[in-house]
Amino acid sequence: MTASATALGLVQAAAPAAVSPAPVADPASVVDPFIGTSNAADDFPGADVPFGMVQWSPDTPRRPDGGGYEYNDSSITGFSLTHLSGPGCGAMGDVPFLLTTGAVNGLATAAFSHANEQAEAGYYKVRLDSGVTTELTTTVHSGMARFTFPPTQQANLLVKLAGSQTPVSNTSVTRVSDTEITGSVTTGHFCGMSPTYTVYFAATFDHPFATNGTFAATTPSLAGSTRARPGAPATPRAEPRLAGPAGEYLTFDTTADQVVQAKVGISYVSTANAQLNRDTDNPGWAFDQVHQSAHGQWNAMLGRIQIAGGTQAQQRVFYTALYHALLHPNVFSDVNG
Repeated sequence: MTASATALGLVQAAAPAAVSPAPVADPASVVDPFIGTSNAADDFPGADVPFGMVQWSPDTPRRPDGGGYEYNDSSITGFSLTHLSGPGCGAMGDVPFLLTTGAVNGLATAAFSHANEQAEAGYYKVRLDSGVTTELTTTVHSGMARFTFPPTQQANLLVKLAGSQTPVSNTSVTRVSDTEITGSVTTGHFCGMSPTYTVYFAATFDHPFATNGTFAATTPSLAGSTRARPGAPATPRAEPRLAGPAGEYLTFDTTADQVVQAKVGISYVSTANAQLNRDTDNPGWAFDQVHQSAHGQWNAMLGRIQIAGGTQAQQRVFYTALYHALLHPNVFSDVNG
């Protein structure tokens, strides 16, 4: 055997070099927003973008502090526009929307099953037992929803103006047209403190609503409780006298077209700025495009830390923890400053 043949045989006999695992290519898809939604962790599973102004997420009857969603609950009281992850005191949960059919009922809740629910970074979806499907996604200053109703002349959207997690002292709502409403909610008293804030909202729809009006009652569970400081025992909160309606209802006719889309902007300055935030961030009606943009924003932020190897469960825990770290602080300024 020649020397060259011997060398070739040694190369062929050598063990192959270990291949390094590839970094996670799509970290946003690894995130599990349901982590931290029970056992008093106070996180929320709904849609948002990194440091975004809007966190559009479901609330449930037990309504944990800030997050508003208890995984072991089996009904939803509303999908509110603002949330705080793990604060230890009741906070946010402003302007809940709830979808119903039939007669308008300001006390309504919506039963659901986790089998019909999904969440990912920047997107949330649930099919309620009533047959209404809610899909949510967000931009920095606004939220977008796609509601799919059964065929009915009474497809209702309830805006629970008095449904914040802390006491509400004032509300307002204005019908701008048959496709738009604006309004405001004054609330606050975080951890039993005295300061309040006013959040303004502007909601527009791709279909006209047939009727609208106000109602005087919201879900009793939204009264909740308050804590003077983290760790203190919960005590029933004293509700201030409400100036303004408790809620607004919009009724759509979905016999011909079951899908109703909504875009909602918020502002801490004015309803005009809420409209500007909404229309600047999201001038069109392409829900799937907004969803993909939110997914891309999460990948851009989460991908700044690349990991490789480990189990899928370990990757999920890592990127979900990083995701939670990137929820706050939140943008409070508007697109015009």
